[in-house]
Amino acid sequence: MKKKGEIIKSSKVRPEDPFDITTIEKSIGAAIRKRRTELTLTQNQLAMKLELSYQQIQKYETGLNRITAGRLFLISKILFTDLDYFFKDSEIPKTKETTTKVPTIHLKGEHLTADVQKAIANLVSAMAKNVH
Repeated sequence: MKKKGEIIKSSKVRPEDPFDITTIEKSIGAAIRKRRTELTLTQNQLAMKLELSYQQIQKYETGLNRITAGRLFLISKILFTDLDYFFKDSEIPKTKETTTKVPTIHLKGEHLTADVQKAIANLVSAMAKNVH
């Protein structure tokens, strides 16, 4: 039983998920390191652009510290890449959850105008091209 003021730490996103947060952080960190070294930037140079210490970059790259969405966005701009770069070669297991939800989304979208439906279809098509 949890005592008052006690923090319970869990690395699981949900108990039934086959991966944990640490796996995700390490995968993103490895992608940051890969891209940074491709551009021949040092940890210190990247840190200076983000107004951080090189130790913080080191912690991001090893997966020791979590990266906020906003910080990851800034890193993507500094490293001249898109956000999806950090996830495309990830070790995060793929699930069927996305494909099983498509019919539900389709049914709920029937009330949308034809223009909005077309825009959504174009967006989904563009996203699908990046997956393959």
